[in-house]
Amino acid sequence: MLIEFRNGKRKEVKPAVGKYFIKIGTGREVSGGYLTRDMADQPKFVKLPVFGDGLDEMEKAELHALAKERGLQLHHMLGAEKVRAALRGESQE
Repeated sequence: MLIEFRNGKRKEVKPAVGKYFIKIGTGREVSGGYLTRDMADQPKFVKLPVFGDGLDEMEKAELHALAKERGLQLHHMLGAEKVRAALRGESQE
């Protein structure tokens, strides 16, 4: 029986011992090598080009569409320059 403890460690134990850990609340049975929380979407990291990326020629609506496609959540009223900066990964202070 595979038991996962509160601290996240997993250990193979005899069924009687595993039932004891479950009963006292220090562990839970894991039915395999992975948990459903491990199946969640992982963040996608996209390396954006800094220069020559074609963002300067794009209009505000096109920039917002590109930001949405890349998964950036920006306010819909942001100007073109701020959207370009966000797409390039520049910090706005």
